[in-house]
Amino acid sequence: MNRVRQLRLAAGLTQAALAKAAGCTEQAIYYIEHNKRNPSLALAQRIARAVGAPVHVVFPAEPVDDESPEEVLPGA
Repeated sequence: MNRVRQLRLAAGLTQAALAKAAGCTEQAIYYIEHNKRNPSLALAQRIARAVGAPVHVVFPAEPVDDESPEEVLPGA
């Protein structure tokens, strides 16, 4: 599980805007958000930069529960 969709929405980005910022396709963002594909490390870093969060927050090693963005990123 990842927090891409949650953090994308918190940042006010559409899938199209995130895809453009991360240098990938909207389809790639969709598949990543729905855990159908795993991004490369380079793409994970670009996605994290675009949503304004560290990679380990966007793609945690532990399963993700339904934390709000404020709980994940204080001050968000």
